[in-house]
Amino acid sequence: MDGGSISLISDAWKEKDLVPFDVTLTLDEIDISRLLSSLSVSDSLFQGNLFLSGAFHGLWKGIGGWKRHLGGDLYLDSRGGVIRRYELLTKILTLVNFTQWSSVHLLDLKARGLPYQRINGHLALDSGVISTEDLFVDTSIAFVTVVGSYDYVRDNLDVQLAARPLEKLDRVIDQVPVVGRILQGEDGTTVIFYYKLSGPMKDPQVALVPFKGMSERMRSLFDRIRTGIESRQF
Repeated sequence: MDGGSISLISDAWKEKDLVPFDVTLTLDEIDISRLLSSLSVSDSLFQGNLFLSGAFHGLWKGIGGWKRHLGGDLYLDSRGGVIRRYELLTKILTLVNFTQWSSVHLLDLKARGLPYQRINGHLALDSGVISTEDLFVDTSIAFVTVVGSYDYVRDNLDVQLAARPLEKLDRVIDQVPVVGRILQGEDGTTVIFYYKLSGPMKDPQVALVPFKGMSERMRSLFDRIRTGIESRQF
């Protein structure tokens, strides 16, 4: 991969038919598209540079088998990039009548993607599952927090997502769905939407969920959402 820097320390040893390994790595200013392509993942999901650091361990059991045995912790930070998952973005935004209150058009997202200022958070790897308790996404249209997991062996997404539009909705609040929304602020027009995403990564099911259905771990993050959105520092 051109550009950026990679620091990698690894150790591996043989135990009968298995090869345990440990890896400590730091990726700095790595092009996300090139990284995803090198991992045989679609390179059209994101554009931007990535900082990634952490350590993981696993067992090599032949091609493909090692994925089930990964464990470890990673921290990622990406700034000034673009999200290009148009189909998923459309599912999320149309549920809240996006086109009726936003100055951004879906055709613009399809042509140019969704710019983000920053994506950062911690990831945990455990037996074929990657999970997060604090993934934050600061985009040009909404501040988003994500908790949940993705089983990359079985291709199963189980994620809860809270999004607060950056636009004031005082003039169109009656057009915003009641299910899945939480009103904040003195005038009650600052809105946070709560979603659940499940199923295969390429085409997950997306649903709005009422506040009473929100998990405790998502509720615990709301204080940070409220303060972080206002300062746009997280």
